[in-house]
Amino acid sequence: MHLKQTIAAAILIIAVSPLAAFAVPDVPTGLSLESDDNSVTVYWNVNYDEIDGYYIYYGKSSGNLENKITVENEASTSYTISGLISGTTYYVSMTAYQGVLESDRTIVKSISTTSENEAPAAPTGFEITSTAHITETSVAFKWNKNSESDFSHYKLYYGKTSGSYSSYVDIDDIYVTNYTLEGLESATRYYFKLTAVDESENESEDSGEIIVDTLPDEKAPHIPTNVVVEVEGDGRAVVSFDSNNKTMTDFEGCMIYYWNEETPQDVDQVDVKDNISYTFENLETGLTLVFAVTAYDYSGNESGYSEEQSVFIEKITMLLSDEGFEGGCFLQAGGVLPGFGYLTAAALFIALCPLFAGIGKLRKRYLILIPVILTLCMEGVSFSQDSEVKDDPGYHNTIGLSVGYFYPQEDLHREMYDKNPFPVSVFYERKLFSVISADVEIGYLRRSGRARTESGAETGIKTNFTLIPVAASINCTFDIQPLIAAYVGAGADYWSYRETSSTHTYDAEDDGDYGVGGWHGKIGIKLFTGDESVYKRFGFTIETRYSVIDRFGANEIDLGGLTVNLGAFYRF
Repeated sequence: MHLKQTIAAAILIIAVSPLAAFAVPDVPTGLSLESDDNSVTVYWNVNYDEIDGYYIYYGKSSGNLENKITVENEASTSYTISGLISGTTYYVSMTAYQGVLESDRTIVKSISTTSENEAPAAPTGFEITSTAHITETSVAFKWNKNSESDFSHYKLYYGKTSGSYSSYVDIDDIYVTNYTLEGLESATRYYFKLTAVDESENESEDSGEIIVDTLPDEKAPHIPTNVVVEVEGDGRAVVSFDSNNKTMTDFEGCMIYYWNEETPQDVDQVDVKDNISYTFENLETGLTLVFAVTAYDYSGNESGYSEEQSVFIEKITMLLSDEGFEGGCFLQAGGVLPGFGYLTAAALFIALCPLFAGIGKLRKRYLILIPVILTLCMEGVSFSQDSEVKDDPGYHNTIGLSVGYFYPQEDLHREMYDKNPFPVSVFYERKLFSVISADVEIGYLRRSGRARTESGAETGIKTNFTLIPVAASINCTFDIQPLIAAYVGAGADYWSYRETSSTHTYDAEDDGDYGVGGWHGKIGIKLFTGDESVYKRFGFTIETRYSVIDRFGANEIDLGGLTVNLGAFYRF
């Protein structure tokens, strides 16, 4: 017997030895759940036992977790169960496993997926089928069909006050796109809106309100609002407004009434139909006219007057339309403006520019540069023969670019074009001898504004103003420090101009003058580079310039003003 017991014990040990190498895993800890409309995410803590993974059990009943998911990663701490039903409660438990051994289950936890809350789109195209389908007690509507897969029905709201709907009707046929509402009161104004509802009772935004007067229609449309009157030309005014009846289904149009402020009994009118603006032409200037607007419907009911708007009808003024402005050069009948030799020579050549520009019918503003540049270059060459210049190791030619801030002289200029422009210009300078140099410069500036009436009121007329200033100068430069020099200069100007609007154009070329002449004075500082390899070859300028562009007093309007320039230059 002792031998038999020993053999049995040995057999038992051999049989259970494979399982003895494994221990049952601990129960997972930290189970928690999160959900959205179609999934549940399960979270837990890492199990530090030697395991192969986890089993997740879930179902719709705490006593029947019929679904099982295997997570084959011992380091995992979360898993998302997807494809679930929204608005449903799910129950979840889990275990850890190693081989064929499995831990006890955690306690069962529950969570509900969220409901689908996205509402259908608001119905579109909601309106009456036609005015013929408005009767004493009924109105027929139409709209565009909603296309949502879970769409359920429409709701038609109505009431006698805007934004407040005392009744509604469910329209259950999801395929219908028209409906006739019966049982209304006669001679009554109703307000309607339509919404869409899905199977979860989520309701859309409304279609927008429409207004219907049942027959007999005795109610006038709403009074128009936001009436604006603008003078937009000589004897021309534009009246614009809000009809205030966009949702009134029987609205037909508007009437504009107007009269002289001094004779209000003489009233004229214009039927503008369903337009919201009208342009009056050939109005008598020098009068104050009063304007008011009414609205009318298909039944002939007309609203009261809008708020009255008055405007003084007068001529339009642009900067260059004033009789005090003329193009042309600055040479006067009494002789030539006295000045320094090169300034007068440059002025003479500039004055002859229209002749040069007219040859061959070439209408290019920039031809006025040709005689100026030729003059400066010829004089520069002749003076360069002077021994003082020939022996000077400095640079005799300079080219540069500058950007400035322009403050116009004329009040009207500043008022019409209230945003000061930033002119850009290029220049060429030639050293003549010692500290004397000559330069020529051409610039460009453009700005936009609005024309004014004679009394200074702003109109709705958009204007554009362009200047191409050309100037020739004689300068005196002296060193302040090795890398800093100051200079002063004066010279002649010939500015080309163009001002345009929807009603007028003032152009130097069209006038046949190609510009207007004047003069300028300037003062500035040059800052040179100190690098020996390019010593004094590159640098910057800071300059203040004052220009008077009025044909030397012959024009009442001065196109000039104060300019502050920042520039860069290269010497060679």
